[in-house]
Amino acid sequence: MKCLIVAVCFTLLGTHSHAVFGQVPCGNASTNVYDIGSDKAAPLQFPWTVSLQMFNSTTNSWKHICSGSIIDRCWVFTAARCLDTRFTNGNLRVVVGEQDLSNSEESAATQTIVRSRDIVIHPMWSMDLLDYDYGLIQLPNQLDFSGSHSHLGPICLPTADQAKLFENMDCMISGRGLGRNSGNTTDQPDVFQKLPVHIQSFLECKKAWISNALDDRRLTSRHICVSPKRDEGTGFCRNDLGGPLQCQFDDHYVLAGVASFPRQFDPSQHPAVYARIGEVLSWISRVKAIRTRT
Repeated sequence: MKCLIVAVCFTLLGTHSHAVFGQVPCGNASTNVYDIGSDKAAPLQFPWTVSLQMFNSTTNSWKHICSGSIIDRCWVFTAARCLDTRFTNGNLRVVVGEQDLSNSEESAATQTIVRSRDIVIHPMWSMDLLDYDYGLIQLPNQLDFSGSHSHLGPICLPTADQAKLFENMDCMISGRGLGRNSGNTTDQPDVFQKLPVHIQSFLECKKAWISNALDDRRLTSRHICVSPKRDEGTGFCRNDLGGPLQCQFDDHYVLAGVASFPRQFDPSQHPAVYARIGEVLSWISRVKAIRTRT
């Protein structure tokens, strides 16, 4: 079914033990997990995570460039910087439900080609300031979570109350450029990975970036800062821009932010920065409502 003619799929979370968007449960991670300490995520452990890929006409192949999150049947949320002017009709695709991108045939079977008209970037997005780093992709055809896409599921968006509680929480990031301290920052694994992180207070983050001579005006209320727990990893890489920062409330995961700009230098001293989702809930709702009526 086309996403333009379906009813609006958006509702904020209630207080129910099983959060839903409309009639679709959200934030349900797979119960199949690897051993504690493994940085490889179990197959479809986070079934909302997608790979954004750009077609390279020189090599005649697709390349993973960013990540994103399914937020309902019709929409993927990612970073604005993933959806810039490099893309024209036919050279951007969304690949869903793939644990290992090295199998190009499987990726092709789970792809959705994105048209330029399917992309919505926040009107206040600033590449210079790295602020309002929010982007939406409207899928041409809706996902069928009870049928052919039953292995997938959306992540929950936060309520206004939950959005105030993320600071000092231990959460999880996921993507394909993550890594524990291996000494090789150029590794870009095809296999989906996860990494536990701690969300810092805004004041802690601002202080850390100022000490690194980064203009502190770049950090605003729309930013949320994370650092790897203990010595467990290096954080996300550029190919994981747009990927989810997911925090667990009761029995479901909530999207706290999307990867905006990675850490620099020592990750324990200079945290990675995510774009805070709670700041743009009303914008998401408006865009989806307008697009559904179009």
